[in-house]
Amino acid sequence: MSKLTLTTLNGTDVEVHFDYSPSYPATLKEPGCDEEVEITEVIYKGLDVWPLMDEKETENFERQIFEYRGDDD
Repeated sequence: MSKLTLTTLNGTDVEVHFDYSPSYPATLKEPGCDEEVEITEVIYKGLDVWPLMDEKETENFERQIFEYRGDDD
């Protein structure tokens, strides 16, 4: 599991915990897959507010995580 401090759409900093799976190409035996992020918790002031987040916020966090991961290359 990884974690990053990310910014919500309204400008609040939160700690996002997530699992990241890199992409890998298809082979003759395996179909391959795209990279994936599964957010597991969003912590704000010690509380998990992940259940309160909507689809737009999820997409915002995933975009920020993929951008961060892209900076590692």
